[in-house]
This record gives sequence, C-alpha cells and structure tokens, in this order.
Amino acid sequence: MAILYGVGIGPGDPELLTLKAKKVLEGVHVIAFPRGGREKESMALEVVKRAIDLHGKEVLPLLFPMKREGLESYWEEARKEVSKRLESGRDVAFITLGDPLFHSTFIHLLQGLEGVDVRIVPGVSFLQASTASALLPLASGQEGVAILPATCGMERVKKALEGFDTVVLMKVYRRMREILCLLEELGLKERAVFISRAGWEDEEVRRGNDIPPEADYFSTLIVRKDKP
Repeated sequence: MAILYGVGIGPGDPELLTLKAKKVLEGVHVIAFPRGGREKESMALEVVKRAIDLHGKEVLPLLFPMKREGLESYWEEARKEVSKRLESGRDVAFITLGDPLFHSTFIHLLQGLEGVDVRIVPGVSFLQASTASALLPLASGQEGVAILPATCGMERVKKALEGFDTVVLMKVYRRMREILCLLEELGLKERAVFISRAGWEDEEVRRGNDIPPEADYFSTLIVRKDKP
C-alpha cells in the first residue's frame, strides 16, 4: 500500500511552507485538494503552485461543500477516490491550509479510512499566523487559552471569555455582530484583536473599537485579558 500524507501548507504565504512539506509534495504521485464547490478555485492549490512544479503529477480535486448537513456522502466519495490511487501504488498528498489536524478538512478524510499508511506533515496554522501578524502573545506562564469556533453558540463563547486568560474565536464571519455585542457586555472589546487573511498581501489587523462588524471566512478574533 502506498502512503497517504496529510500536508499542512500554512496560512497562505508560500514562504511559510515547511521544507518537509515541500519535499513530500515534490515526491508524491498525486496531490489531492479540497474544493468547496465544483466551480470554486482552491486557495490551497494556488499556494502549492507557487511553491513547486506540478508537471507530471495528478491533481485530484475532492468536493467538500461548505454546508452543515449531508456531508458524509461527499467524505465517503473522497475516501474512495484517494483509496483508488493508494491501491494502485501511488502516494497521495492531501493538502490543506494551516495544519491538517487543526480544524481541517483532512480530518473528515482520515476518519473512516482503514488499513492505510497515514503520515502527517504539520503546518503553520492560521492561529500562529494571526498572533504573529498582530504581534500578540498567545499565552505566557500559567495563562490558559481557549480555542473555539464562534458557530458553537454565544453561551459557550461567553463561558470561555469568563474562564480563560486568552480566547481565540475562529469562524467569526457569521457571528461578528453578536460577538461584538457580547464583548461590550463583558467589558472586553478593548482587549480584542481582529485579524483577517493573516500573512496574505491583503492582511488586516484591527483592535478594540476599530473592529469591523463584518468579516470574511479567513478571519480570527483573539481576546487577551492582559492588554493586547
């Protein structure tokens, strides 16, 4: 059986692709990538194209729609397509923005695969890129950190904000107005930092009252009680 690699390619800057990731991508026969819709381009693939030569490799798109329900059939189809290549003796690298085991589509591919030699190539996550862009320490000493998607509900977000020194909110693009209201209520808005498209050419970092009420998918909000 060939090898399935889960390769984290970082937040979007090709220069943050690790040496190991580049070596693996140059050596495999197939590069698989997640695509949110049949007509949508892949940011992950665009990053890889800027880092390595894809000539002679099979580039395999796997459909992972951006919706909440009915996804198991898509995951199963992706597993079948990857398994075909592995069974034919071809190594496959599944590329993903950030890290393959941190809020990644690779996790859905991995679950349900049996008897497969899987190897992980860690990548720089959006969280690490965001703190670097904002010059914001994530934790120090005995401080505790909570990381959660804003889509989990405002009650869980509130408990995290009350119980941890630093809270990282991902997937804020659907809940920004609710989050800002909650931060106002808890007196934490001045402690918040908003980072959009960390490490990209159009990166944006905004703080406190300057934080916008709208956000795109590649946005993160970090609240650090020790003044950021």
